[in-house]
Amino acid sequence: MNKITNHIMIYAVSLKERIDRQEKLLSQIHPHTPLFSFSLQEKGRYIVGKNAQVYDWRIDSDNQWWNREMKLGEIDCFLSHLACWENAKSHQEVKYFLFLEDDVIVPNFNIGTINHILQKLSEQHADWDMLYLGREKLENDIFDHNFFVVPGFSYCTYSYILSRKGLDKLLNYHPQKKIIPLDEFLPATYLKHPRHDIAKSIPPSINAFALKSEMAYEGPKEIYGSDTENSPYFK
Repeated sequence: MNKITNHIMIYAVSLKERIDRQEKLLSQIHPHTPLFSFSLQEKGRYIVGKNAQVYDWRIDSDNQWWNREMKLGEIDCFLSHLACWENAKSHQEVKYFLFLEDDVIVPNFNIGTINHILQKLSEQHADWDMLYLGREKLENDIFDHNFFVVPGFSYCTYSYILSRKGLDKLLNYHPQKKIIPLDEFLPATYLKHPRHDIAKSIPPSINAFALKSEMAYEGPKEIYGSDTENSPYFK
């Protein structure tokens, strides 16, 4: 089936060589066919384009994720999502965009269910921009809206949906000029980031929500491995 399904366009973030992961993902979302990020990247893996700028990430901090250089895999992940966002912008006929990383687990995937969820979210919160289908919670959620929650600081970008307005807001940050780990970038867009420099560079504007009962999960690393964590540092 076409990657555009009932006004939802599906993207999959994957490295070209990870055919094993791609097959697992496709088997879960069959018969829907996503657009893979590697087909959108002109520059290829681990190469930062001339118009892209890697943020000076490392600071002195007790936080181990801040007190180190970024990894090449983190940069590649950011550019892969960015390639999908930029492609999505050109599809003016599409209302919603679903982004799946290739290590996601989505039991009982059903596009009709997702459409129903988005309809319910739009009825309750017409101004929504982003919806997590799954994530790693680092802080308590801010507010409980029955079926949905307003997320606190959360990691993991393996499954989220953007509205057209949310996509425009993300691209208005000029993310190609602010390449940081995507796990840090996305939450900075919907709440004040605990790092002062990031909070200043990426002030929140996104109206984000998350499912109270998640429908997507990160695949176990003992099975999927981690292309990001196993990559070298960017220097």
